[in-house]
Amino acid sequence: ETHDEESVTIADNGPLCSSYDEIVDLCPAEMLIQQCTESAYEFDVDLFPNPANASLTILTSAEGFTYRMYDLTGRLVTTGNSASSALELSTASMAEGLYLLRLETLEGHSKMERVLIKH
Repeated sequence: ETHDEESVTIADNGPLCSSYDEIVDLCPAEMLIQQCTESAYEFDVDLFPNPANASLTILTSAEGFTYRMYDLTGRLVTTGNSASSALELSTASMAEGLYLLRLETLEGHSKMERVLIKH
């Protein structure tokens, strides 16, 4: 199925693009990224390892945050929260691919990060 030039072609038989950047550039969930980057408040986020295999460590400069991880179709895959500035998220059962991780501080500031899952 193909839509306008801002969307992605979905196929059942392999990767959509030849590189990580092409996938992100064509992602129909790009609106999520734009909504989260318009905030004037910045907080630091470190994700490792990225690409992730069994788990992903999230470190932020904010004390307490919620997270939501979306696949490239915009479907919510997992959600949760942390009362501290760190969290280890299990990715072992997640399908390989590119995801968007939305982090929101207790003050309501948000940030979107790209996460690649590779087993």
